[in-house]
Amino acid sequence: MDFSGNGLDPESVLSLNPDLIVLYSTYFTNDGKYKQYSKIAPTYEFNQDSGAQGSWRNTLLTLGKILGKSGKAQQLLKDYDQKVSAAKEKLQKQIGKKTVAIIEPSGKRVFLIGKGTFASRYMGIWG
Repeated sequence: MDFSGNGLDPESVLSLNPDLIVLYSTYFTNDGKYKQYSKIAPTYEFNQDSGAQGSWRNTLLTLGKILGKSGKAQQLLKDYDQKVSAAKEKLQKQIGKKTVAIIEPSGKRVFLIGKGTFASRYMGIWG
């Protein structure tokens, strides 16, 4: 398979015989690829405002809608929010109202997870 700098080439996608093609970004449909992909299978492309590059919640709700599982997606968000609320309550009992961030080193990258930041990568910090 050819993984070029902007996704799989349409021939490689065709060889996978997909029922649905979901593209993370409009970047992957440069040079008329959307039309080629859509001839292979129904194709959905996220744009910056409606999905994958926006909030992960929007992504989940959009995928739920595409797959005919909107109710399931909404329930998953509700369950997640309840778990977050319970975890916050438990943490606050332990640390009070201090600010918390999670720092995950991985090779030469560091992932920072905190309020308003899901996983920003800071490259080259470790040299």
